[in-house]
Amino acid sequence: DASSFPADFVDILAPSLQDGSKGSFFDDICLLANYNKKAANQLASRLTESKDGAFERRVRLDAQRPNAVDRMASLLHQAPHAAADMLDMLTISPSVHDVGLHPISSRANLWGLLYDIPMRCAYQADVVQSDGIRIPLWNFKGRVQPPWHKSLAPDIKDDMYGREYVVEVETKVLLVPNILDVDIFMALACTPQAYIDIFDRLPVQGMLYCLWDHVLMWAVRARMALDLVDLTIQAVWGLQYMDSALPWCIVAAGLLRDMFKMMW
Repeated sequence: DASSFPADFVDILAPSLQDGSKGSFFDDICLLANYNKKAANQLASRLTESKDGAFERRVRLDAQRPNAVDRMASLLHQAPHAAADMLDMLTISPSVHDVGLHPISSRANLWGLLYDIPMRCAYQADVVQSDGIRIPLWNFKGRVQPPWHKSLAPDIKDDMYGREYVVEVETKVLLVPNILDVDIFMALACTPQAYIDIFDRLPVQGMLYCLWDHVLMWAVRARMALDLVDLTIQAVWGLQYMDSALPWCIVAAGLLRDMFKMMW
């Protein structure tokens, strides 16, 4: 605090920026966020705009360490804009196993039942090592297409071309393993209004859509099915006399379930 060095430019003193340093960019940004958020944002922007391949490789390696998700969650809490910049930097095109036989389509069918979906997401473990970095792989090993390829990029039939839901797309991957972590989404849920624009970023939207499509949607459907059972039993019970313990058991189970969720 007694230093005369301008606080807004303290990011240039980050140890990870110095020649020959093996320090962690994530650790430095988190440390700066505790002291000066503007400096943390400037360091993240400096890395994003840098054309230095060595910096880029170190950031990617840093993002794949065992505690990377925890540090990203901490950064989302402390400096959301800096975290969003780092996520942008870690968003790249996937590696393709066989471009000639099984390329990634540049067009996608985004049809939805009620409205066209904005994106399709997958959460898979297919990767290839490149310079020590695990890069998500569009695999075609043994000339066998993994089942999840069809759900991410459904086949486009001839009569679909020209439809408004068949659009040009670009496939991107995020180089942060296990990003669908509860700490990440707790941090996003606590985002202040001043930083709400981070939800415009592609990696943030991708995480949210992936969580909804692969985790939350099934939980919501299960809850709706249970609510429908409760409603049906209560309607039948109210319209006619039922000399059975079954309605009491179902209603009591629903009550216990709701009480447990309230206490949780």
